[in-house]
Amino acid sequence: MTDETEEILDNARTTLQTAYRGYKQFQQGEGQTKLIGLRNAVVFGRSVTFVLQKLRGIYGRDFDEWYAWREKVFREDEVCRRISEMRNEILKEGEASVSNYAKISATGQEIRSIAPPEAKSIFIGDQYGGSGYTIETRDGEEKKFYVKIPDGIEIETGLLIPELDSPGDAEDDIRYYIKLMAETVSDARTEFGNQDQ
Repeated sequence: MTDETEEILDNARTTLQTAYRGYKQFQQGEGQTKLIGLRNAVVFGRSVTFVLQKLRGIYGRDFDEWYAWREKVFREDEVCRRISEMRNEILKEGEASVSNYAKISATGQEIRSIAPPEAKSIFIGDQYGGSGYTIETRDGEEKKFYVKIPDGIEIETGLLIPELDSPGDAEDDIRYYIKLMAETVSDARTEFGNQDQ
């Protein structure tokens, strides 16, 4: 394996790790932090393939043959295609198209129980897919507090990637995409990492 091949494979792995960190931030974050994680997962996840395509300059036709069916999967898989479109939206328009959703089977009393008595209001499934309450500060501003909905209260909230034929939770779609990218990086290392040039 050439030093250049090793560098490309290492860069692909680092790019993948950055995407994974974005996914974890999306998964665990609240409010705007959650969307920042989504953006990083999408942009760096898609960039993994751009990094790997640098192997074409070293392996030419061998790379093209190896990459052809993977590229076909990325084009035909609706989650991969939509994430590629989202990446372009983020880079060109500065926004990630996601939609929030809420499924509520809870009673009013159960919903009120997620907030302390001094809460000014309760929100379920805001633009970041979170739920919680607001409190008015001493200077009259409202401050949001996100909460994890306790087990037993039937409220499900999250974000969706729009324009998918069968939209599911965006977290599941991003995890699926990152997994495909991880498999591709692993396959590239297996295919090109043991060759001597």
